[in-house]
Amino acid sequence: MVNRGKEITLFLDIKDTDFEEELSKMNKGKRGSPYEYPNTLIYAGMVIKCLQHKAYRQLQGYIEDLARFLHIPKPDFRTFWWRTNKMEKEGVRFNPPPLGTKIDIAVDSTGIKLVNDGEYRTMKYKKTKDWVKFHTSVNENTGESLTIVITKDNIADMKRFRQLMDPISDITNKADADKGYDCEDSFGYCAKHDIIAGIPVRINATTTNREAKYRRRAVSEQFGIPISPGIRFGNVTERQKKRRQKKWKKAIKQGKRWAVEGFYSRYKRQFGEYAFSKKRKMVEKEIVMKTNILNKFITTR
Repeated sequence: MVNRGKEITLFLDIKDTDFEEELSKMNKGKRGSPYEYPNTLIYAGMVIKCLQHKAYRQLQGYIEDLARFLHIPKPDFRTFWWRTNKMEKEGVRFNPPPLGTKIDIAVDSTGIKLVNDGEYRTMKYKKTKDWVKFHTSVNENTGESLTIVITKDNIADMKRFRQLMDPISDITNKADADKGYDCEDSFGYCAKHDIIAGIPVRINATTTNREAKYRRRAVSEQFGIPISPGIRFGNVTERQKKRRQKKWKKAIKQGKRWAVEGFYSRYKRQFGEYAFSKKRKMVEKEIVMKTNILNKFITTR
């Protein structure tokens, strides 16, 4: 919480940057008019916009005031939007674990509104809400986001599990998730990469599906029943299943999955439940930028 108050520090980190050297590298071999403002300055300005919920014109005024004291260039509001739009989409910045060690992660998704009209206008004018789904994996020990995927709001969580896990599969020991990821593909991916699957199965799950061998194994482990393809088990009540599954969750510490819920809570309290960008490409860049800011707060000492 203290680090979240150090907003200006994130901007002032640029004071030691050699703008001339950065611009010479950016303009080397460039066709057309050269860049006048380095990427570092544009990125730092957008950080202030995200943190203080400023409009682009307000951001211009803010930078002009700072420029008088820091002796830095002062781009206008159009430049901030245009340059951010032209930048390549970057990945999530996080501290990797020490070499040779693995971490436990939590996976989940949440909705981000694209239009912040409010509930009253939505109800009165019968407006359809536009959303994107924000999928992420989080380090359960530090709370840092590790990978991000942005999709349409009608994409099931389980369909993006593999995409979230691929970049970090070699450093993951255990992957915790909710029942939205209960499918053969999720359990199969974890088994093939030697990852403990902390994914609870649905209470009505059985071990009779011959095609879902990894999920059958998970059902057997969580409910304490034998794997019997083609034979249904009727001697285990729903109450017994819930009790055994609860015991399984406690044994593997599946409750630490709430690390990802805590991340989404911090994200929405800091930046709101909506995106100020309109284009899909800009929305993805915005969410990654905001996530990197949160990760910076966590790792700053």
